[in-house]
Amino acid sequence: MTTLFVLFIAGLSALLITWFVVDYSVLGLSMVLLASLLTQVMGTEHGLVGSIHFRPEDGIAALLMFAGILRFVSRRTPLNISSLLLLTYIGLFFFSLARGVLIFGIHDAGNESRPFFDVAACILYFSTFPPTEARIKEYFRVYIAFAVLLVCTAGARLVGILPPNLADPARRPLPAMGAYSICLAFLICLCWQFYGSAPRYFRWLTPLFAAAAIALQHRTVWVVMLGLIAAIYKLERRILGRLVRVMFIVGLLIVVIGPIVYGAR
Repeated sequence: MTTLFVLFIAGLSALLITWFVVDYSVLGLSMVLLASLLTQVMGTEHGLVGSIHFRPEDGIAALLMFAGILRFVSRRTPLNISSLLLLTYIGLFFFSLARGVLIFGIHDAGNESRPFFDVAACILYFSTFPPTEARIKEYFRVYIAFAVLLVCTAGARLVGILPPNLADPARRPLPAMGAYSICLAFLICLCWQFYGSAPRYFRWLTPLFAAAAIALQHRTVWVVMLGLIAAIYKLERRILGRLVRVMFIVGLLIVVIGPIVYGAR
């Protein structure tokens, strides 16, 4: 009786979460970012459930795929080229997955298909929401909060509150994806201040994110930052004035904080 009650509560909770995710894309994005944050805080990419590797992102991706299918089949607008391309991509994914299951078995095919399933689920789900200005601003706010938590995670590792990142031989506080996420938050803050009415505290978060992305010592992220700066110069040269001031503050932060954090390394 207790088991049936627990299953009933779990099923009811899943239905409620699905109902909210179907209607509120910000909740879906928050769940994706929360799963990524937990993975980086815990320092592990997956766990074992029986003989199956399981990550927090797997459950979120399955939920987004289900919600995306519900939204897609219930849409009232006619199919366009973007919808047909999306259906083609999803169809190719499931065809490839079925073919892999037949050749290699469900265990190997399922494990190898995870990254592609995550992408397919997010594309299907978020493409069903119109990209309004208000919604994009909500996305940006959620992402900035995510980046702030990543910076706090890195700081907590450096001072010993959290255990070190054992998956990285160099013992850097965050993996490359975490540093890239902070770099992307730097770009969002910089452009939002220039093009729109961003919150005033963004003027402090912008150099903080840039300094953190550089101080995490991922060379690939440095290359990405240089590419972003080159793209800004090509697309909108007027933003360079703000960027120069930001990078001056970033340089000061690195000169002051870098030796304290890394010593003579």
